[in-house]
Amino acid sequence: MAEKQLDVLCVGLMLVDILARPADAGIFTRDTTWADDVRMCTGGDALNEAIVLSSLGLKTGLLGRMGGDGFGRFALDAAGAAGIDIRGVRVLPEERTVVSIVLINGQGDRHFLSSSGNIHHFCMEDVDLDVVGQARIVNIGSLVSMRAFDGADAERFLTEARARGAVTSADVSGTHRKLEQLTGELKQLDYFMPSYDEAAEIAGRTDADACAEEFLRYVRKAVVIKLGAKGCLIRSRTERLLLPGFPVNAIDTTGAGDNFVAGFLAGLSKGLSLRECGLLANAAGAIATTQLGATSAATGPGGVAKFPRNARVKIEGVQELADKMSKWQE
Repeated sequence: MAEKQLDVLCVGLMLVDILARPADAGIFTRDTTWADDVRMCTGGDALNEAIVLSSLGLKTGLLGRMGGDGFGRFALDAAGAAGIDIRGVRVLPEERTVVSIVLINGQGDRHFLSSSGNIHHFCMEDVDLDVVGQARIVNIGSLVSMRAFDGADAERFLTEARARGAVTSADVSGTHRKLEQLTGELKQLDYFMPSYDEAAEIAGRTDADACAEEFLRYVRKAVVIKLGAKGCLIRSRTERLLLPGFPVNAIDTTGAGDNFVAGFLAGLSKGLSLRECGLLANAAGAIATTQLGATSAATGPGGVAKFPRNARVKIEGVQELADKMSKWQE
């Protein structure tokens, strides 16, 4: 069998974010609000994850559907500049790329105002299975966010990826599909990475462990529940890991979950333990919040290794992880 060319293939959401901060609840009580910072950045779970993975030195590809407008060209130019393989992206000149206006308050919390666009047309017809076959890890970013792809197409896609020897993973963006509607996809996943709010809504439970147990009825290897600033919970059939987050002064939480997923997948690709993958994910997610934009703070292995070493908390395994990451090729 030929050696696989991609460490990770990121599949799904690719769009453009226009971010403005600070914004407050009284924005419609004034004629004009002056923002300290307004900028256009890449966005969407798959694109964000791909950029962060590439910054960590992994061979990364994108697969999805993009509009042929100026926003689409901006996003794909950024992906190409980051060294991402974009052969799996289908560009349709007549379609509009999704754009999200992201309003961010002084505490770093954000609200998305998103246009309707091409992401809801992405389906199996857009998938190049030859590209899928080149990836060691295939990650959907994200389930419950692409109307034509969710359900039967996503299940078939994951089945095809596993048949080609890939490790499969996915996060989730939205909660309008419940657990019984996701079982087909979950059975084809090795790793499932929802946020706590998403996990609770989908599983119908309020306790993170109970949510993980529900998902582990179907997921093949492990469930990773993102707990925001509190860190993450990782559950497999043999391990339970509750890993604390790294304290930071958050400026913008946009894309923090995507950075978390990228960190976890980078760890998997490098053969790290579940604990080390979780610590790396927590570090990547925390770093993301220190600058405006989903991937503005993305850094190489050396930068991520330095971050937990300088953290204001002592967490088991951090020094060992930093030592391993320092040896990764920048």
